[in-house]
Amino acid sequence: MFTLTSNNRPRARYRLAIAMAAISAVTATTTASPASAAPPPSTGDAWPSVEAEIDTMFEDFVDEYNLPGASVAASKDDQLVVSKGYGYANTDDQTLLESDHQILLGSTTKALITGPTVIKAMEESGLELDSLVYGEGGIYGTKFDEDIAIGAAATNTPSEWYHSITVQHLLDHAAGFGNADTQGAKDLFDVGDDEITYELVHRHFLQTAGLKFEPGTNDDYSNHHFGSMKLLLEELTGEDAVDYSTSALLEPMGLSEEIEPVKNEPKPTTANNHKYVDKEPVPYTPNYDDSLGFHAGGYRSSAQDVVELMTELADSYTPSELDRMGFGNGGVSSTMQWGDASTAFVRHGGRLAGGSSFVAMTVDGINIAIQSNIENKDAREEMENLFKEVAELLRDSEVPKHYDIWEDCTLPEIKSGYSQVARHGIAASAYQCTFDQLSGSGYELVWIDVSHANGRSFFNVVFVPKDGEPWRAFHGYTGSQYQDLFDEMVEKGFAPAQIDSYPSSSNGVLYAGYFKKSGANFSAYHGLTASQHQTKFDDLKAKGFSPTSLSVVPVNGQLIYTGVYEKNVPGSYFVKSQLTPGEYQKLFDQQRREGRSPMYLNGYNDNLGKPRIVAVFRSEPTNAFIAKHGMSSAQYQNEWDQNQDDGFRTDVVTAYDTTNRARYAAIWRKP
Repeated sequence: MFTLTSNNRPRARYRLAIAMAAISAVTATTTASPASAAPPPSTGDAWPSVEAEIDTMFEDFVDEYNLPGASVAASKDDQLVVSKGYGYANTDDQTLLESDHQILLGSTTKALITGPTVIKAMEESGLELDSLVYGEGGIYGTKFDEDIAIGAAATNTPSEWYHSITVQHLLDHAAGFGNADTQGAKDLFDVGDDEITYELVHRHFLQTAGLKFEPGTNDDYSNHHFGSMKLLLEELTGEDAVDYSTSALLEPMGLSEEIEPVKNEPKPTTANNHKYVDKEPVPYTPNYDDSLGFHAGGYRSSAQDVVELMTELADSYTPSELDRMGFGNGGVSSTMQWGDASTAFVRHGGRLAGGSSFVAMTVDGINIAIQSNIENKDAREEMENLFKEVAELLRDSEVPKHYDIWEDCTLPEIKSGYSQVARHGIAASAYQCTFDQLSGSGYELVWIDVSHANGRSFFNVVFVPKDGEPWRAFHGYTGSQYQDLFDEMVEKGFAPAQIDSYPSSSNGVLYAGYFKKSGANFSAYHGLTASQHQTKFDDLKAKGFSPTSLSVVPVNGQLIYTGVYEKNVPGSYFVKSQLTPGEYQKLFDQQRREGRSPMYLNGYNDNLGKPRIVAVFRSEPTNAFIAKHGMSSAQYQNEWDQNQDDGFRTDVVTAYDTTNRARYAAIWRKP
């Protein structure tokens, strides 16, 4: 068994009614795409086995429907495995559409934001979804009774129909509402653009529109079912509806900056809205009335952040619960259902002036979002077919557990069977991914070095096929965390095989290394000053211990030592811990004459920033070896390639900083 832990696993890695006039302001039709010599440019990542097919799908999609751009994101089993952009965020200046560009969600806002927010508000209020909305005992009480009485008389709608409406009816588009009339509300109440509110819009609706059918006996999709949720949320919570959606739903998921109402100022990652002018997509800024809220269709997000939201929702609610939130009646075609029960899903589509979107979740763990930064009815409908194709493609693909774009882990798969896998210069943020990739492919850690150069820490590691013995690796631990782990592992019969130390961003020390089951007689320490280390070293040497790993970190003007020792290691040894590269070369030559070879190296920079090397030489073993130091990354790679071809294996690789450039030292040895 093994585990690797770090201090944090950020998720990226994995954000309600707007004026109805704005929602229906632009009705675009499909336009023929001009012939193009090259496919639209693409950005982002996808699991390699599916990327080419997805690229073809969406390049054709952008071309066929003459879209400025399109994006797609998909997760499988809580891993983000597709996040791609195609075409342009702005066709005027040819800004590429990146996978994290925000695009208008349109009516998918209903299912993604409004429905889940209403559920949370109802839960906090201790109410069920079948709670009444109007009249005595309803959420609004008698607040709208006068408007209902006027509307019932004017439209011949039974007043009891209004008083039978429940929250679930609104979520299901089953209350009998048609769409609201903002201009009619302005006229009725004699108010201008600066004075209109959604409460006045809703009062006008109740007084003039009537209900299409008895609530609960039918359903008919309309924006006002969800637009009126603004008022319902404010009645339930006493807060502004948008503010409550942010604090109750998006902030706990870490998505409040990524998924936001369109009234907010655009970000650098906000794609331009487009419309067709002479059949060509042209950037423009729609005039959204922000006085009426945004719960029917007024949010924007990137596809990958939408998928993160869907993943969080899918982890928290069952498909039937999601269906009750608004995913079940999403204005999509009746032919969407396909496959057996294992591939059933909840879904929603949306269009708004400047954007089109489609989102869906399958019950077998696939969540997909597709967007375009233009409103195009035919393209929106085609998104349903693209969803099915992407879902089938992912369902048939074996995506390894290490691959997750949210975690910046996009390395290709490593096949098993290599005698050794070595990696150098791995950014600290990418090491977890590398570890997951290699350990998941059947390898275990046998060397770890964390070096620091040009202001950053990076990992140099060696893995070999697992030998079946239990082990545990770790990185990013503070001294106290390492001590707790050390105590735990020793109690379970493990011994530290190698421990390295490296500087933290707060001028402290972090630790990385690994433990293995062992019967060895060992001793270890960490966090000692140079003088404390020397005292401990002398004591252990006198007792027959010799160092197997020894690392040094400068902290606040002192050198801090970490060491691991074993007793009864064959042969003699010699150790120096503050060598310059030149001194190391001289010592190397001397030790070779005395029959010893380097067995351990640790590069670091002292308190003055000068490069230093810790070197441990031993008389055993006597296998043929090659040792080099002062190598650039490219030189090290060339040496590694040549030595690997010649039958040598990497025993040690470390680095130090020379004028803001990493220089590598390494030892290769014949098996």
